[in-house]
Amino acid sequence: MKYILLGMVYLTVLFAEQEKPVIAVSNYPLQWVVETLVGDHAKVINLSKDLENPRVWVPDDEGLEILKKAKLIVLQGGGYEIWAEDVEIPRGFDSTKAVTALFQAKRKVPHDNLERFYYLIEGRAWLDPLHFQLQVDAIRDELGQRLPELGTQVQWEILKKKMSGIEKRFESTERLKKVRILTFEPVWEYTWGSAYGWMVKSPSLQEEPGIPQLSDQVLEKLDTTILSFPARMSISSQGTLPKAWRKRLQLRYNIWSVELNTAETQPPNGKDFETVMIENHKKLTAGFAK
Repeated sequence: MKYILLGMVYLTVLFAEQEKPVIAVSNYPLQWVVETLVGDHAKVINLSKDLENPRVWVPDDEGLEILKKAKLIVLQGGGYEIWAEDVEIPRGFDSTKAVTALFQAKRKVPHDNLERFYYLIEGRAWLDPLHFQLQVDAIRDELGQRLPELGTQVQWEILKKKMSGIEKRFESTERLKKVRILTFEPVWEYTWGSAYGWMVKSPSLQEEPGIPQLSDQVLEKLDTTILSFPARMSISSQGTLPKAWRKRLQLRYNIWSVELNTAETQPPNGKDFETVMIENHKKLTAGFAK
């Protein structure tokens, strides 16, 4: 009798798990948002979970099956998912397209520059607090319409509290507004720099975005930049600024380098989007103190 009861409990749990609606997402920030909203009421699958660069995920047979099975597919949008151009996504939701007009109006981004904005930040619009908040609102509304049985309104308060806590940390750090910050990735100038009123500059050392190779020509341009913009700190995405660059910035210009985590992929050691952003804030304030 004992084993029969245990078997019935196991089957009940198994069927309940199988009956949960599947929601697919294209990167970790979206995973964090959707999981926080739906709790245990849905199975959230990050399509690019094991990739270092989620933008270049290529759907295999398993991925295509997930796309076919999912009740909702939440995309970053803004040119982020390179693979989306060649794949049919019948229940897809472009969370950037849904908020572009509102973001443009609130941030006052000229229409002609909007496409370039997404290009320069490589689609990582979750790093812009206003854009991310608008995306979260849109995702919440879409979940409510597509899957009203999930009760996302209840979980909304939890997510709102988490996001508000992150926002207050960055907004309240007045001293970061007083220091000039250099970056070789426009994403930081066009997101955090614009959002919080920080003095962030990404010098045009080459035609394409990114960190150039050290050369006499590049150093000459950098010298000119530093003369007009005497930065005290540089920020870059984790693992992107070569050691030679960090050493050069410190010895030649007395600029301290701070590496930030974009949270584009699942953080290790049980961390989540919220803890990563808090760690980023601590790194910035510690870099300022040096």
